[in-house]
Amino acid sequence: MTTHRQFAALPFIDLPEGRFVLLITSRGRGRWLVPKGWPKGGLKGWEVAASEAFEEAGVSGEIAKTPVGSYTYKKSLHFFSRVLCSVEVYPLLVAQQRLKWREKAERQFQWIPLAQAAELADEPGLADVLTAFAAQSPHSQAA
Repeated sequence: MTTHRQFAALPFIDLPEGRFVLLITSRGRGRWLVPKGWPKGGLKGWEVAASEAFEEAGVSGEIAKTPVGSYTYKKSLHFFSRVLCSVEVYPLLVAQQRLKWREKAERQFQWIPLAQAAELADEPGLADVLTAFAAQSPHSQAA
């Protein structure tokens, strides 16, 4: 089976209460995941990830140019077709979330404490990336 590449953003914010990440639902089955998409002509992986975060979750900010991790999963294209995807995940420190964005009506979103995000993620590989991100993230101290 051929492996196809995708690029994802891991939107996060740091608050006095700790680090929170943004999870969104998939359009098809409503699974909890992060914004991701296919390569786009001439764009680098982190640029695709930032673009997908804006389209799917209305967020923008400072995105890392180095992925925090990667995972693989099987994507259903239609009833009889599945492909193996390898997803590079780029952290995105969110500066703003718009009130309206392209796919807002098609998805739900939830800001969740990073320590709990892996439990909600519906892809085991994504859960592993979230766990690793939590392990390397600085712990916020209450003011």
